[in-house]
Amino acid sequence: MAQESPYKEATIVRLVSDIYTTLIKLGYFEEEDNVWAPPGRHSLDLTGLDENARIDMRVISLMEHLPAMRTAGYGTPVVERMRTVNYLYNFDLIILDTTNALPTELQLLQGEQSDDPCLVLDIADIKTWPSLLLMSVRSSNVYTVDERGPWTLELRRQLIEDYGWPNDFRREDWKREGGDIAGKMLDASLAENAARVAAGARS
Repeated sequence: MAQESPYKEATIVRLVSDIYTTLIKLGYFEEEDNVWAPPGRHSLDLTGLDENARIDMRVISLMEHLPAMRTAGYGTPVVERMRTVNYLYNFDLIILDTTNALPTELQLLQGEQSDDPCLVLDIADIKTWPSLLLMSVRSSNVYTVDERGPWTLELRRQLIEDYGWPNDFRREDWKREGGDIAGKMLDASLAENAARVAAGARS
């Protein structure tokens, strides 16, 4: 007897929906910026796809049930150099069709530029599922997904201790101040790394 595939569409939809819900709570975007799948499914415009496009019907079905952003053509940045995908917008679907992906692969996050990283789910090999991102978002560790250094741990500490995440979260304060806090921490970290490299070159 063939072993049943571990892929469950409902599980993926629930997990991705959890990510979007958490990002809304964190102030990355507003509820009205997001389009949840209706009780049936999204209606996708597939007319822009190449007639020979090899896309697994399970991938099409998944796109029809995932949340999507209202912004056409350019989604919201979620982690560094990666953005949300708008499956409702024909241009994004064409991009998905021209990335040399396997028929069973779906980009959950696209690179902001052509050479930037992307987040891919292969429904034929569910063990490739990027659980790190899921766990990071759910644990309010969304800024540290790339593990760039201790400054991200400090940012997470401030999010929790100074801004009350998640139970007493001061969302509007974080929306107003969080970006500047993260930017200053990143700049300081980059300067520290540059100084360390320069010191090493002199030694």
